[in-house]
Amino acid sequence: MKKIGTCLYLVLLSLMWGCAPQGEVIQKNERPMEGVSTVAFRRMLDTTEVATNNLFYSAAVFQGRLYYLERRPDRYIIHVKEIDTGKEENITLNRGKGPGEVMHNLGIRIHDSRIYFCDLLMRRVNIYDLQGAYLDEFALTDEIGNPWSFEVTDEAFYFAGTIRFKLSRVDRETGEVISLPFEKRYEGGVLPGGTLSVDQATGDVFLGYYGQPYRIEKYDKRLEKIMTFTRKGLEKYPSPEYFRNEVTDGTVGCYLISSMRNDGRFLYVANPNGQDFDKEWRYRVMDYYFDVYDMKTGTYVRQIRPSMPQEIQGDNVLVDIEEGKLFSLVADYGTATKALWPDSEKRSSRTLFVFDTE
Repeated sequence: MKKIGTCLYLVLLSLMWGCAPQGEVIQKNERPMEGVSTVAFRRMLDTTEVATNNLFYSAAVFQGRLYYLERRPDRYIIHVKEIDTGKEENITLNRGKGPGEVMHNLGIRIHDSRIYFCDLLMRRVNIYDLQGAYLDEFALTDEIGNPWSFEVTDEAFYFAGTIRFKLSRVDRETGEVISLPFEKRYEGGVLPGGTLSVDQATGDVFLGYYGQPYRIEKYDKRLEKIMTFTRKGLEKYPSPEYFRNEVTDGTVGCYLISSMRNDGRFLYVANPNGQDFDKEWRYRVMDYYFDVYDMKTGTYVRQIRPSMPQEIQGDNVLVDIEEGKLFSLVADYGTATKALWPDSEKRSSRTLFVFDTE
């Protein structure tokens, strides 16, 4: 009887230990479990006018249509193109400070048949229907700092920032703000922060950092950290640096993770790309691929390499994943433009590519 009691005690102890918090999980990835797959190019769409001040958040895909921003001195234009046919409609947003007007874009997101325009200068998110009619706005407080990327769910707005807060959540009903500050004060140089992807079903948040070391952090919807996953083999890429000159504010260097999207099961991550590290705005040839991770475990599942015949110099943005299709917005500032658009006089190009995810 004593032995039975001891056994029961040990079983209960083991169960309690198994249920106890184990701390943050670190998933160190080296190579994809399923290897590298090459996917065929299906379609491309000209997006020459897309705003390049924040290419990573200037476009979105919703129900087979591409929405992308164009900046003009007196207004913004949201181009709406049917991806299969190229048929286009335009939405005009006037520059100004009044209701529905905009001043300076962070970017756009499409959620629940609504267009969300994040205005950095006015510190607000404007909300429109799909025809461009102004519906509402949501004010941004100082508690989210200076956002560089954002996502929208039914419950909240999520922001990844620079300088002060690396991650913030704003409840859409109550206005409650949760913010996570950077561990170290920003002193200039390497650009802090990163890009976001949110699981619409669970509210889990994935933050992929722009610079070294390569890492993706997973948080629950209350911004409690769940895990970090990393990947070997990207140590050679220099982190982007923020710099200021007499012409413009900007960054130079490689965005280790430029953009991420998910389909509820897998997290798709765009490859390193950007300028050479000499502050002369010379763009490197992209090693064009996407890494795929299991959203639950952080395991590196596979790598997707599109079959492209030309070498592209510039930036690659993973715009979205929809119905087994991968939508990639590419800015080329090299010789690939002539190969992509041989009948054009363009010296640079911005093109949406469509690939299968398998």
